[in-house]
Amino acid sequence: MCSSDLTLTAQAVHDLLGSGNDTLIAGLAEAVLSEKPDDVLRLLDTPEGMAVNPGQLMEQLASWWRDMMVVLAAGENGPELDVTSRYRDKLIGLAKGRDIESVLAGLEVLDHAIGRLRNTAHPRLVVELALVRLSRLGHVLPVGQLVQALSQPGAMRPPAPAPGDRKSTRLNS
Repeated sequence: MCSSDLTLTAQAVHDLLGSGNDTLIAGLAEAVLSEKPDDVLRLLDTPEGMAVNPGQLMEQLASWWRDMMVVLAAGENGPELDVTSRYRDKLIGLAKGRDIESVLAGLEVLDHAIGRLRNTAHPRLVVELALVRLSRLGHVLPVGQLVQALSQPGAMRPPAPAPGDRKSTRLNS
């Protein structure tokens, strides 16, 4: 016997595939880009966040970051964006507040997490680590800026070890 009252919804498809709904993905992206790791962790703890397959979640966020890269590199009329039309303007707005280097660094964090998920017994830890790290990217100095700062006269340098200071040359003696 076949029931005709079955309705296929977007949420039912997400549940079946283990993927996150668009609202969850957009919320996580916004929390990360707003540098709010506490909001990221709270979203992961919602029923929607707990139900998502970690690999699917990372893939979906990588797709969001890829779309931001496309917007920054080719403009909003560049190659096709994967984001749904409902969140297209939000993604474009968030992308325009970024520099392409930070978006590329974010893609690398996500790509690394996707690779680690294949061989871990702790997938939630990998997801949390990646998303908190992403939310902290704004606090990381680019290597070029760090080199330039250190090459300035009077730049802070680590103190030279005092003669006879064995602590600086030996580990746990």
